[in-house]
Amino acid sequence: MVDWSLLNDAYGPATTIPELLVTAASDLDGSKWRELWSRLCHQGSIYSASYPAVAELEALAAASEPKQRFRFLHLAAGIVASTDHRPGKFARSSIAALLPRPQALADEALAVPGQRQADFIYLMQASLAFQEDPVWGSDLELLVDNSFVGCCSNCENHMAFFFGGDGAYATREGHTSNPTCRRLPLVGATTLPEDGQWMLARALNAGQTGLVTVIPFLFGTGTCPDCAARYEFNEAIRLESLGE
Repeated sequence: MVDWSLLNDAYGPATTIPELLVTAASDLDGSKWRELWSRLCHQGSIYSASYPAVAELEALAAASEPKQRFRFLHLAAGIVASTDHRPGKFARSSIAALLPRPQALADEALAVPGQRQADFIYLMQASLAFQEDPVWGSDLELLVDNSFVGCCSNCENHMAFFFGGDGAYATREGHTSNPTCRRLPLVGATTLPEDGQWMLARALNAGQTGLVTVIPFLFGTGTCPDCAARYEFNEAIRLESLGE
C-alpha cells in the first residue's frame, strides 16, 4: 500500500492522487485528466509520487478496452521515459520489474486495427518507453504533428523536420515560415534497424498505411541546411533530445 502523504507531486503533497486517479479515469477528455498528468509528469518532470502511480495507471489500462487504454499507457510511459526528476533522484529500479506488464498491454492494443493514427503513435511510443528505448520512447509522439527538431552532429545547429504530402524535408530551425528557405529532402532508409522493423511490423499488422510510409524516414538520412554534412535522422533527434 502506497502512503501518498509521504510523497510529492508537482504542486506539493500527493494526498489527492488516489482520488484523482479515480475521477480522471472517468474524465479522460477533461480537466481531471489534465490535472493528473500535470501533477505526475509536469512538462516532462516527475516527482516522488510519479513512479508509484505507474502501477495504478497500468491497472487502469488493464481494466480498459484495448482502444481506450492509450491515455493511461501514454502517461505511464511519460513517467518512465522522463530524465528530469524533481526534486532529487528516484530509484528507477523500483518499477523495473513492472515494465513488462504495461508493455504487454500496449502491444496487445497495437494489434487492434481501426485506431486513430495519433492513438496508435502514442501506443507505439509507450511500448518503446517500457522497452527503455532512449529516443523513440519519448520523441515518437512528435510524429502526431508531423514535425521534429534535430541537431546536426557536425555543426551542432538545429534543424526543423516536416513530414507531409510533399514528402519529408529539413530546413533551418526558425526559417520555416520563409517561402524562400531551402527545403532539403530526407531520404527514407531502405534497411531498417531493429526498432524500425518493430514499428513497421506493427503498423503493417494494424493497417496503419500512413505510418508504413513514414517510418522509413525516421531512420533515413539527409543533408544539413547549414553545413551540408550528411546526418542520420534518428541520431539528429537523439542529440536534440539529450541536449548534446
